[in-house]
Amino acid sequence: MGNLSTHQALIEKTYPINKGTIDAGMVLEFVYTKIDRKGKQTTKRYMALALSPTIKRAQDEVKMLHAISLDGVAKIAIEQLAARTGLEWANSRLKARKLKVEKVITPDPRAYYNSIIKGQLTGGLKGSYRTFREDRLNAIKICEYKWPKEMLLEDSNTSAIKQESEPDIPKLGDK
Repeated sequence: MGNLSTHQALIEKTYPINKGTIDAGMVLEFVYTKIDRKGKQTTKRYMALALSPTIKRAQDEVKMLHAISLDGVAKIAIEQLAARTGLEWANSRLKARKLKVEKVITPDPRAYYNSIIKGQLTGGLKGSYRTFREDRLNAIKICEYKWPKEMLLEDSNTSAIKQESEPDIPKLGDK
């Protein structure tokens, strides 16, 4: 445990987002309020890799975010996961990349956890899977993580260098 400060140092920029725009593969930073059985509230800042959008399964009372908490995950473990899945832009407006984890996600997060995540949560990822109640998530931000340059060059969707400018906006030096 205790890798949160390492991951925070690797954040280039953050963008506030709504709960409804959370998507699989996003590196998120948020404030979460836990309530224990006695009703005591504790608030903590988390960084997590979303494994799915917030969803409500039949057995859940509210929508849940299924994620890997980065506090207990070393930088190398996240980079290895990104190398296996690849990177892509989170959406057309934000300059933040996400992991392409939807390539392996099934519609049932429990089946996904048992078939994909559980077997891969060894070594640096062991014990990092968490579920968060959507109604207790606050101050949610998507993070542009400093990925190794070789991963950015392999980005099949686009890269910051390859992004085309808007045709209506003249470039400096255009007449």
